[in-house]
Amino acid sequence: MCFALVMSAVLAGVASRSAWAVPAWARALDTKCATCHSPVPPRLNNTGLVYKRMGYRLPDADDEGNLTFKEREGKAVFDDFSLLADMRIESQKTDAPDEADTSFKLDEVEAMGGGPLQGGFSYAAEYVLYEAGDSFLETIEAQYNRGKPEGMFTVRAGQIRPSLWQKGELQKLTLRRPFMFDKRAPIGSFGGFRLRERQRGVELGYTINRLQEGQLTSTFLSGTVLNGLSQEDSTIPGSFSGTLNNPQDRDNSKDFLLQAMHVWDQSNTVGAFYYRGKATMFDDVGAGASVVSIGQNRIKRAGLVGNYVVDKKSGVDLLAGYVTGSDDTTEAGVANVDSNGWFLELNGVLKQSKEDTTVGRTVGVIRYDRFDPDDSVPGTDKGWTVGLNHQASDNILLNLEYQNDSGAAANTIIGRVLFAY
Repeated sequence: MCFALVMSAVLAGVASRSAWAVPAWARALDTKCATCHSPVPPRLNNTGLVYKRMGYRLPDADDEGNLTFKEREGKAVFDDFSLLADMRIESQKTDAPDEADTSFKLDEVEAMGGGPLQGGFSYAAEYVLYEAGDSFLETIEAQYNRGKPEGMFTVRAGQIRPSLWQKGELQKLTLRRPFMFDKRAPIGSFGGFRLRERQRGVELGYTINRLQEGQLTSTFLSGTVLNGLSQEDSTIPGSFSGTLNNPQDRDNSKDFLLQAMHVWDQSNTVGAFYYRGKATMFDDVGAGASVVSIGQNRIKRAGLVGNYVVDKKSGVDLLAGYVTGSDDTTEAGVANVDSNGWFLELNGVLKQSKEDTTVGRTVGVIRYDRFDPDDSVPGTDKGWTVGLNHQASDNILLNLEYQNDSGAAANTIIGRVLFAY
């Protein structure tokens, strides 16, 4: 049993939501963690990225060296699912003397999984059993693949995580996401759009795979049509954990996301994205109240992301991302907003495992973030994140992390034990 990544569930609210892992996938394929992960879970190498992109089908080769995809044989109920528990101790310290808050908490318990089905279909689902006293269905998506291994068309639909590039986000080695994915750019009555939001929609994609001298290279292309976000704290309209009768559901406008990503060697990636959408503002979204539109906010985001393994032996990996955005509104008395942000992250293996596995490996990571939610006024959020990750066993991942944010009132230290079975 070992960790195999499923990208983290995402909700509005806590910025340090963890990335998850699904040992059931590794058990089903009878493979090691290092097959899909580098340097440790939840970060995927390029084999793992293609595995997930192809609907949980593992890249393989036949006797003649041609690319194939391995599907496991046989399946029973719940074979695809794992139970995960996130337990933490958090300490927050402000600049004021003698002001600190330390607490133990059960952050979340979740059942999640996914896998291939017959006829080119696959699925993924996540159900939160406990988070702040609540339980809810968080993700449900279906995918269909058609084509040859060298060129595959995909259709993905449901409540999905739209982003293709996840190394700095849901495959992050830190508990906190980079600011460019997590910070909002508020404007008028709209709480602000975040790139990390999960939404309902349909994605059409095409993947080009090449196997040369044992090395897999892939190019992912996709276009996604999404419902978009509402004004209520920028929540997901009609989400399983939110309000089903949100006024934004009455707006027939749709958001669009275009993406391209190329992966090569063992773990190198580069990608670009462009998001365009709209949020309609209402004067009252309360139960039984009249609903009157007071304006529309047009959202644009464009960015570049990528990583490059500087030294394979020591696992030194450099990640970077940049985003620029604009929010144009017709709401009376509200000015348009331009935003931008970037991050630079370095991680490396501090302690190698004894065998060809990620178990026993310790990884250090440091990241610097900048995000300006409105470049017309002073105030850029800046912060450092420094962390240690240790995979203690096939089912236990340990984290220790320091978080600094100029836009927050306190610095935070978090210790976490993630159990997955």
